[in-house]
Amino acid sequence: MNALLRVRVAIIGVAMGVVAAAASSIFDRWVWSLGLAVVVPTVVAMAIRAMPLIVRVAGALVAVMASVGLIVFVEGGQTGDAVDALVSGVQRLLTSEWPSPDRPDVIGAVGAFIAAASATAATVAGQRRWHLLAWVPVLAAFVTS
Repeated sequence: MNALLRVRVAIIGVAMGVVAAAASSIFDRWVWSLGLAVVVPTVVAMAIRAMPLIVRVAGALVAVMASVGLIVFVEGGQTGDAVDALVSGVQRLLTSEWPSPDRPDVIGAVGAFIAAASATAATVAGQRRWHLLAWVPVLAAFVTS
């Protein structure tokens, strides 16, 4: 049964990869670093799937913050940009023109949303009872991207 749960988490990761690819279109270029917002939370969710709930939630939060930090640094930002992506990035994203500016903090804000959805979906997919509920964050992220 453990192999089946890992496959479910992997399928959710692939679906969120499609969402990340679709989300990169708001920058008018392929932003490959948004893939980190999928890979990091999915791998962490697979690694701590059998742990108690508090550990899984803490691991998901750490994975989201780590993936946002990685995205911002890959895109050429600094520590302040990573903090801005988590704190005021959504406001900057909503008040920017179309296509969105190609700034590390704005890309990090999009990555934070994708990472949060990936972490939630992968964590839920790793549970036997709620495996179909994992598609709700995937669909919500796809609709909003």
